[in-house]
Amino acid sequence: MSITPDDYTENKLRYDQEINRVKQQIERLEEADKSFYVTASYLLQLFKHGEKIFEVASIEEKRELLKLVLSNLELKGKTVRFTPNEPFATVLKLSECSSWQE
Repeated sequence: MSITPDDYTENKLRYDQEINRVKQQIERLEEADKSFYVTASYLLQLFKHGEKIFEVASIEEKRELLKLVLSNLELKGKTVRFTPNEPFATVLKLSECSSWQE
């Protein structure tokens, strides 16, 4: 059985479109991968040097850092209550775990 020139052209067009779609998907994944590593690096620096960063930050930068790390800030007398945002909540929970500290 042989294919006609029209069948060949149709199949080639379909395969070329699929190859282009896969290439675009790979490019998007590579960009997402780069973005993930930049974000992860930023978060690790924030975990490691957060206190120092906060000390030298401007008022607006401090506001942004607090908004990034915490939500539901509430002051009751001399007590500050808050809910840590992710991934900070997870790191906080892990820091309380004895196996994480070992």
